[in-house]
Amino acid sequence: MRHPTDDRYNLRFLVITVSDTRTESTDESGDRMLEYLHSSGRSATRCLVPNSENIIASVLEENSPKADVFIFIGGTGLGRKDFTSRMLRKISEKEVTGFGETFRARSSGEEIHAILSDASMFVLQGKIIFSLPGSMDAQKTAFGIINEIVDHAYHEIVK
Repeated sequence: MRHPTDDRYNLRFLVITVSDTRTESTDESGDRMLEYLHSSGRSATRCLVPNSENIIASVLEENSPKADVFIFIGGTGLGRKDFTSRMLRKISEKEVTGFGETFRARSSGEEIHAILSDASMFVLQGKIIFSLPGSMDAQKTAFGIINEIVDHAYHEIVK
């Protein structure tokens, strides 16, 4: 059954890999997410930033006019420098906990990172923000969910 809000928006995506060790040539997870977005007809660009709360916040602020959806990859684990989701939680207007729950439920038994990850979805000033683990497997699982819900979520935010 079709829902009146199932229309697809021309959303602009920005994929941001948060890492102190990856480079553009070694960021396979960022490449994978970008490939998924492009293959589904989505408009997407990417960047790589170091693990820094200030830089995470500035990426959102600087790119807000150019992107509707932000996908942060990395910084969701248990490590001392894994604070992407915690930082986003501090500044967001709303957290959508169902995204993380669905991500963990859809992850296969081999994806132990899903249990240890703080995969999350947030809303901030009319923008949708996802925070994902940096593993390659996580990108496929997350993209499936994101592509399924993002247009409806955007409709709900801007209506």
